[in-house]
Amino acid sequence: MGVDHLFEEPIKITEDFLLMEEICQLITEGLKIRKVMAAELRALLEENWTFRKELEALGKNLANANRKIPLTEILEERISRMIAEMKVDPRSNGHLYDDVIKVVERTLLSAALEKTKYVQLQTARFLGINRNTLRRKMKELGISPQEK
Repeated sequence: MGVDHLFEEPIKITEDFLLMEEICQLITEGLKIRKVMAAELRALLEENWTFRKELEALGKNLANANRKIPLTEILEERISRMIAEMKVDPRSNGHLYDDVIKVVERTLLSAALEKTKYVQLQTARFLGINRNTLRRKMKELGISPQEK
């Protein structure tokens, strides 16, 4: 690096050194800033990559959330999980089958009645059963016919 004199006037060499020192300091500061910016850029790119992966995962979950899940799939998954979490005692004389059927029937009938605002004929048609069967099941399961 050198300093060319544009004017004919004599200048002390110490002034040339001071100018060179200032230029070196500016270059050093510029390099430091560039190094910091490069580190920040790397961090932003890594963060961007992480966010993209999270969004991709969310997109997959949303795709599953928006699809209609068949009733059989829901029931199979929930009942399987419930059974897997239960303890089996070979000495027990349980009534698991009957209990599960009653809970499913009670839940199904109650939800269907609510959906049809307790109009039993509509509920029976919705469920695909006879109105008398609906009434008998309601009586067996202790579901009271509520007013509209």
